[in-house]
Amino acid sequence: MKRIVSLGTLAAALIAASPVNAATVVIPVGLDAVEGNSGSRNVLGFINVARMQQVFNADQFASGPITLTGLAFRANNANFGGIFGGPGTAFTRTTQGLQIALSTTSARADGLSTNFATNVGSNVVNVVPRSDVTYSSGAGSTNGVTKDFDVFFSFTNPFVYDSSMGNLLLDLTSFGGSNRAGTTLDGQDLLGDGTSSLFLSNGTTGNGTASTFGYVTQFTTQAVAAVPEPTTWAMMLVGFGMIGAASRYRRRQPRVAYA
Repeated sequence: MKRIVSLGTLAAALIAASPVNAATVVIPVGLDAVEGNSGSRNVLGFINVARMQQVFNADQFASGPITLTGLAFRANNANFGGIFGGPGTAFTRTTQGLQIALSTTSARADGLSTNFATNVGSNVVNVVPRSDVTYSSGAGSTNGVTKDFDVFFSFTNPFVYDSSMGNLLLDLTSFGGSNRAGTTLDGQDLLGDGTSSLFLSNGTTGNGTASTFGYVTQFTTQAVAAVPEPTTWAMMLVGFGMIGAASRYRRRQPRVAYA
């Protein structure tokens, strides 16, 4: 039995076969292999209900739409002031009812509203739906300067982000707290570095406390596959038409019987 494939199916297959390369981007820009000046546990290690929003300015990303498929943090690797100011160690931790959401927002770094709802964009997506999530770090250091980005969260629902439409808002909510096992994650506490945060302990709605702090964050990205131009579509359809015509022509050739 012959299988008939439509032109639309062939076109879709060609587009799907086009390579889409995965890449990573670290924010604040320039801290790929540079230790941040601070650190925190915040939602990721706070033992009670808590919420944290972190905004990333659009200029920290390349232009054009990208698909965000995951994010990672790294353990702190240097001493700094504060109760959790020592270098990080290996850990495994479970946060109960962890939810991670992304949206495009008009709020900028160092300019977040103290009201959580005000900062959330209309295209919000729960990239990690509310669930008990276990994550860990080996606290290793490949470059000898910073810990590795191995506190990784893969997105169940990828998020398409276009930097021309606004800034990126990361929303971390712990509805049930976490165990005490863990360590301080690397962060940057600096005005004007392109990221800042809002934090609330013992609650998930209402108002929080804004600060210039932000986790040093690595996003895993994929370029959004481009839609072919009209001329490209036309050439593809002509090609498919010629193939189809040639196939029909061959089927219509008369059969010659030989004695």
